[in-house]
Amino acid sequence: MKKLNLQFNNLIALFIFLVLTFILVFPLAHTGKIMANSDWLFHASRIEELARNIKHGTFLTFIATQTFSHTGSGSFLFYPYVMMYPWALFMQFFNPITSFYLWYGMVTYLAFIISYISMKSFSHSQVQSVFFSLLYVTSAYRLYLGMWTLGEFVATTFLPIVFLGVYKIIFGSKDSRRNGVTILAIGMSLLIYTHILSVIMTIEIFVLIFIIYLFTRPRLFISRLLDLCTSAFFTILLTLPLIYIFMKNYIGKNISSTNVGILLDQLNDLSNVVDNSLNNIAGSSIGFGLFIIVLIGWYFIKDDKILIIIYFFGVSLLLVSTSIFPWYLVRNTLLGIIQLPSRYLGYSSLFLSIVGSKILFLFWYKLRNVRVKRLIFIFIFIITIVSFYSSLRVMVNYIKFSEPSNLSQKNVNIKLPFSVLNVNNYERQFNYLIPWGETDYFPRRSLENNNAESIINQTTFVEKEKVKNVKSNMLPNSLTYHLKVNKKRSINLPVIMYNGTFVKVNGKRIKALTSERGTVLIPKNRVGNEKLTIKVGFNPGLGFYICGLISLVAWLLIIVVYAKEKL
Repeated sequence: MKKLNLQFNNLIALFIFLVLTFILVFPLAHTGKIMANSDWLFHASRIEELARNIKHGTFLTFIATQTFSHTGSGSFLFYPYVMMYPWALFMQFFNPITSFYLWYGMVTYLAFIISYISMKSFSHSQVQSVFFSLLYVTSAYRLYLGMWTLGEFVATTFLPIVFLGVYKIIFGSKDSRRNGVTILAIGMSLLIYTHILSVIMTIEIFVLIFIIYLFTRPRLFISRLLDLCTSAFFTILLTLPLIYIFMKNYIGKNISSTNVGILLDQLNDLSNVVDNSLNNIAGSSIGFGLFIIVLIGWYFIKDDKILIIIYFFGVSLLLVSTSIFPWYLVRNTLLGIIQLPSRYLGYSSLFLSIVGSKILFLFWYKLRNVRVKRLIFIFIFIITIVSFYSSLRVMVNYIKFSEPSNLSQKNVNIKLPFSVLNVNNYERQFNYLIPWGETDYFPRRSLENNNAESIINQTTFVEKEKVKNVKSNMLPNSLTYHLKVNKKRSINLPVIMYNGTFVKVNGKRIKALTSERGTVLIPKNRVGNEKLTIKVGFNPGLGFYICGLISLVAWLLIIVVYAKEKL
């Protein structure tokens, strides 16, 4: 009977999250508009490419041929898109605006569920798990990510799984530790399939946690380290296709990534973060509720050693996200790869939400009147909705009352300005350059001597002669060029050359070279006095598909093993 009651309560929680997701997302979707800013066009371009490829029956995308200025950019090779795939699938049936909000709602609901399940395993309390889900999923920084910084937004969904695994490995019993190894491997794999920077930041926090653990419990450190290594091995198996692509096309190939180094001009003062939090503004903020936890939370959990550690990390990461931490000293070190220290606010929100959920649970538990408990629960539910719209009020009002932007109907060589999109102008955004990420994952030589400009402008060089507007066809994972040469001359195409890039001239596969601007170079001895049809595409190689099969089997096995342990 008790088990049935627990299962019924779980269903009630899932229903509550579903209703809440609808309440939170529907008013945004009802506007029929999206605000395009920051990383929006980078992600929208990737989704557009995926959606077009799916429409043509191609379900794996490796290079950008129909977006990203048709440069063959490797934004799909080195920035995983698995968690974005549902958005592209929605676009097969709905308009782009509806598709985005369906995807946004799906990720929000998934975040509620994962947060609930993770906290239930941590606290063994369904009520506390609901409180944690409400606090974390609607935290101000996470809401900010959900409009533009979409890779990091999805990554926040899986952070509770990751840190549950860490908790079980460090503090759990032998059986719990074994369970933690599996959980951590699943969580880290989902992060890797979502947002690599979040993986790096998570590992940074791992290292700090284990250093502290080394000094506090040195006798147990080796056994925990072995558990961590086992989890790392499973993670490698679960993400083998991505690792294969990365090793084959990135390592040692002098490929650029996002800008490395802390952007000091975008570093927030603590006063800015405090002001934003007190005003409950989605942005460089943790929100009003979590900031109150920073101020008084320690008092309610001072006798719980684990929660005190979690509180310490929550507050410390809040401070690290600001200029209080001397970022200028480590600007160009390995720590600088995160670019924006404000990213640590997502982790701070996670830890503070754990503490906050415990405080709310203690308050709720002390109440003896069941009716009062229900009223308090309803009150917290309403406060969650109010907090959500309070955090996003500036953006929601702007979207609601702004006219759609007047965007160019032709390709223009300027970055997309701050825009409001609807179904009528959505496609026009792709006529602009991507403000952040247009040249990410270009070879470094492509970023020198104005090479990137010539590639983006689709300039072909026949020997040294510039040829623009060469007739071309864009297909999934390939581009076809049609041109005529009068004599044997080398052809330098505006398509990035990667290790897996292949070239066919008039249907015959040839060995192409890499030009001085990092693009496909067809040597003159491969060209005759004739009309040429040149196809440039990408083939990941048989090894990729073998790795994919191994990874699929590993996922099935780990799910079966985990399910058996739970049963």
